[in-house]
Amino acid sequence: MRAIKIGVVVALFAVVAIAFLLGLMWLDHNRETTLPTPTGPFAVGRTTYVWSDPARLDPTAPQPETKRELLAGIWFPAAPRQASQTSTTACPLHGGLPLNARVVRCSQIS
Repeated sequence: MRAIKIGVVVALFAVVAIAFLLGLMWLDHNRETTLPTPTGPFAVGRTTYVWSDPARLDPTAPQPETKRELLAGIWFPAAPRQASQTSTTACPLHGGLPLNARVVRCSQIS
C-alpha cells in the first residue's frame, strides 16, 4: 500500500513538472525575441548555403520522396567597407532581418 502511495506522488509530481515546463515553453514562444546590436571593431560577412543530397530521401520530411537538404547560415570575418557601401536596410534573403552597418555581404549561394 505504501509503494502505491509513493508511485502516485511521483506520478503527480511528474505531471505537475511537465505542465510547468510546457507553460514556460509557451510563454517563451509567445514573447518577441530581440537580439542586442552587434558591437566591435570588426566587419562580419554572412552568407547562406542550401545543400541538397539527390541520392538520399529525407525520412523526416512531411512529403514523401523529398530529397535531403541542409540550410547553413555562415558568419565570417570580412574586410570593412567604406561608409558609403554599408547598408541599414532589411535583407530579403535572411527573413527581413535588419542589417547592421558592419554587415558587408548579404548573398545566397545555391
